[in-house]
Amino acid sequence: MKSTLFKRFYSTTLITALLSGSHIAMAAPPAAHAEQANAAKLTLDQAEEKALSSSVDLALLRLDADSTYYKTRQTLQEKSAIKSNSIKKLDQAKKKYEDMAKARKDLVLGEANMKAQENTLRLQVQKAYLELLYIEAQIDLQQQSIKRQFWSSSPGEATEKNVGDLKTSHKQALAKLNELLNENPAKEWKLAADDLTDYKLPPLEEIQQAAHEKRPDMVKARAEKEFAQARIDYLNDYSALSTYLGKIAKNDGIKADLVIQRTKEKADQEIAGNYQKAVTARQALEESSKSRKSGEKRYHEVLSNYRNGNAALSELIEQEGKLLEVETKHAECMYQYHTAVVTFKHSIGY
Repeated sequence: MKSTLFKRFYSTTLITALLSGSHIAMAAPPAAHAEQANAAKLTLDQAEEKALSSSVDLALLRLDADSTYYKTRQTLQEKSAIKSNSIKKLDQAKKKYEDMAKARKDLVLGEANMKAQENTLRLQVQKAYLELLYIEAQIDLQQQSIKRQFWSSSPGEATEKNVGDLKTSHKQALAKLNELLNENPAKEWKLAADDLTDYKLPPLEEIQQAAHEKRPDMVKARAEKEFAQARIDYLNDYSALSTYLGKIAKNDGIKADLVIQRTKEKADQEIAGNYQKAVTARQALEESSKSRKSGEKRYHEVLSNYRNGNAALSELIEQEGKLLEVETKHAECMYQYHTAVVTFKHSIGY
């Protein structure tokens, strides 16, 4: 199963391309632990597929949806055998039209509940995957910083504490991902990176319109409206909407319309908010990229000056610390942007 987030999207890829349309590829950070040398490769697509195929809760919903499908087929077949011209009473009309409408509604609701669970699990896996990669990137940056510090025979106490804390966080993040994958909490993975296919974000209004068709909450709201309308229609044909039952049916129809309106407004607000978060995160990522490049350039200038006797060691030490700071900030911004994008995609519906 391929991720519908976008074609082969991996979280160490610079997803500025997602909104800008540029084509960028980045390598995954070196393994955070020596054990990862022999670890199994795990892409984001594979992680999602593994979680979706091994979830017991999702399997139960799939079975329920499958059973509902057959029940619906049976009901529709039985009720279709009742000829419309043979219906003389309201009770007879109810047994045909309301039962058929309810069967269709139950089928849609079952599938929508299953899809909502799939979407939620998919997002959980994406976030866990991104978090683990982010921590690995931080560990890698700390290790690179240690290697740059040729003036010191061993890492300082603060550095050792940072690395220790990050390794603890890595262990916890790994356990979180493995729990979603139904794997041993300590199982190591070699997380992958790949090219990002060019992608241009459509206008917000277009995205919201597509979401109205795909989001499970919208699908469920429309199913309730269709059921309410079916009751209105057969009561109008075989009784009268002025009766108590007719008035109740009309009220149910109005309520269904209001629920659709409220659900649509909530969806639009959520999508717009997540859209803006992605745009803001992209801007922060671009700024951090500039700062990182500037920091790298300045560090190499000071390093060259130091080697030529034109800069003091204290200046080099200070500049190395600043470089680590901007590198770490860039990794954080990349993680925040990845998280914003997958959250945005989830709010649209897969």
